[in-house]
Amino acid sequence: MIKSWAKLRKLISVLFRSRRIWFILGLSGAGKTYFSNYLAQRDNLLHMNIDERGINYYDLRVAWELFERTGATASLLEAITEHYQKAAKSGAVLSFTSEFVISSENVTALIKDARVIYISGSRGNCFRSFLEREEKTPRVPADKDKTAHWNKYNKKLLQHVYMPDLAPYTIDAFIESGARKPVERIYREAKSI
Repeated sequence: MIKSWAKLRKLISVLFRSRRIWFILGLSGAGKTYFSNYLAQRDNLLHMNIDERGINYYDLRVAWELFERTGATASLLEAITEHYQKAAKSGAVLSFTSEFVISSENVTALIKDARVIYISGSRGNCFRSFLEREEKTPRVPADKDKTAHWNKYNKKLLQHVYMPDLAPYTIDAFIESGARKPVERIYREAKSI
């Protein structure tokens, strides 16, 4: 009976994880961490901040590399599911550094079971927001050139984020004036993806 209950619980988890796991990517300054914190609090999700702690902190490196190479999602999603279940949360949101890019082929594989959202904006808006954040809560050492730092860590993503194949998964975090959209609006747009 216990084994049957465990199998049923796992099946239910697999069936409903499409609404439970979010991958949040995007340019530095776009607000990935801010949105992920909001989402975690709003929907009782475990925030797995890859940007801050790194992928190894969550023991996801092997599953992530397998996913990147093959597009196989099962072991990655299973590992994430174990984390949020242990934390007694209803799901997980993973926020990544701007160095992480999920190819459009791998996005297609993931969206069967999870949400993938690129939070972005124009290069200028994201960079300005990054500099404002650095003034308030510095992450880059004071002796480092902030422009060079931003360019270095966003180089790979800048080659992909504005491509048409990622457009359906991308949300502009800014309005035309350059001001940041309210987080509730970003949430509504993300839920429609």
